[in-house]
Amino acid sequence: MNISNKIKNAKFLIFDVDGTIADTSEIHEIAFKKIFNPFLIPIQYNKLAGKSTKSAVELIAKNNKLNLNHYEIMELVSKKQLYVREAINSSTKLKSLPFVEEFIKDVHMHYKMGVASSGSRKTIELVLKRLNLFNYFQLILCSEDVRESKPSPEIFLKICELSNFSKEECLIFEDSQNGIEASRSAKIPYINVTVHPFSILLKKFRDIL
Repeated sequence: MNISNKIKNAKFLIFDVDGTIADTSEIHEIAFKKIFNPFLIPIQYNKLAGKSTKSAVELIAKNNKLNLNHYEIMELVSKKQLYVREAINSSTKLKSLPFVEEFIKDVHMHYKMGVASSGSRKTIELVLKRLNLFNYFQLILCSEDVRESKPSPEIFLKICELSNFSKEECLIFEDSQNGIEASRSAKIPYINVTVHPFSILLKKFRDIL
């Protein structure tokens, strides 16, 4: 299905946050590097993007043969989330991705909108409030709301069900490979915003509305 048809069918827009709405990838990458620096483990954030912090920490530990128990994993998770929140709170440079704020404000009168993020609720709500975008979303699902993080389709299937729209009436905006795999597995139409940025999508939506 081409983008124009996806837009025409859409009634409920679903957004990832980190890397899709908010330019926070560097903040998360630095936080992961900080918590794994004592283990001398290099971090490839592109392979972690879209995963929950817990899933990412478990993956890093497994790939590097770190024998960590549940409490040690959760301690690393808490430290990483704390680093991220401190950075978001102190940052004067926190910003949305180009044109996404204009896009959200432009289309919100025509669509229901929701967030489906692998981030923790506390962090995601903090980011959206700092960007003055929190009130545009009717539904917000985060890592605490599902058992499995992306690339599992669980979060997208759940928000679709809660929205009372069919899969065909939903449209996901994603940037990470894990998020795109989750969208495909859920069989819900999606747009990769790294390929079709919001500067282009803004015009496409305006042409159809």
